[in-house]
Amino acid sequence: MDNVELVVTRYDPEIDDFHRSQTFSVRAVPGMTVLDALVQVRDEQDGSLRFRESEPGGWSGSCAVTVNDVPCLASRTLLARVILNNSAVIGPLKNFPVICDLVVDNPIYLAKIEALEPWVDNAKEQPASMTREEYFRLRRTDGCALCGICDANSDEYLTDPMFIGAASLLWTYRLTSDSRDSFDRERMEAVLGSGGLWAFSGDTSSEDLCPYAIDPVNQIMRLRNAASQNGYVPTE
Repeated sequence: MDNVELVVTRYDPEIDDFHRSQTFSVRAVPGMTVLDALVQVRDEQDGSLRFRESEPGGWSGSCAVTVNDVPCLASRTLLARVILNNSAVIGPLKNFPVICDLVVDNPIYLAKIEALEPWVDNAKEQPASMTREEYFRLRRTDGCALCGICDANSDEYLTDPMFIGAASLLWTYRLTSDSRDSFDRERMEAVLGSGGLWAFSGDTSSEDLCPYAIDPVNQIMRLRNAASQNGYVPTE
C-alpha cells in the first residue's frame, strides 16, 4: 500500500464548540492496524491527537473506535481492510460522551455496570457445584472486556437515552446464569425498570460486531426469555 488518508474526528472541549474533521496522510505498510496508523499520526504529525491505546490483540478493549461508521477495536482492525477510495474515516464510539477526539467517557459507562454489583455473591456456606454444561455456558460470556462496541452499535439509545446498556444486560445474564450466585431474582429485578431489559429490542444489530465472539444480542435475548418465563412482564 502507498500513502492513505485518515479522516479523523477532532474535538477539544477547551477550544472547540463542535466536532470537526482533520485529514492526515499516513505511510501504510502491510500488517498495519488502525491503531498503528493513529500512533504514526500522533508521533509524526500532530502530538495533540488523543485516543486510547491497548496492548497488541486488544484484550483489554480500551482501543475501541468507529471506522467508516462501524465500531471496532483499532488494534485488531487491519488498515488495508477498511480503506475505501484510499481513505478511512475514524471517529469516537457512538452513544458515548466524548472527552477529547477519539476518547470517550468510559467511567460513566462502567458506573452503570458497577451499580449492578457484577460479581458472584453466594449466601450459602459452601459454593454450589457447577456442571460441565453450566461451565461452557458461562465461558462464552466471561470474555467480555467492556470495550463498548455492543453499546456503540445499539440503536436503543436513540429512543431511550436512559437505556442501561447492552454490556450491563450481558453481565446480568452472565451472573443470573451462574449456579454459584444466590441473587438471581435481585439481579433480574434490577434491570427491569425504565431503560432496562425491556428497552432492548434485539433487532438493532444487523450483525454481531463483538470482537470476542460473545454474541451479546443472543445472550441478552436469553435473559429476556428467562424473565418472561419467571413471570416478569414489560410495564406500561
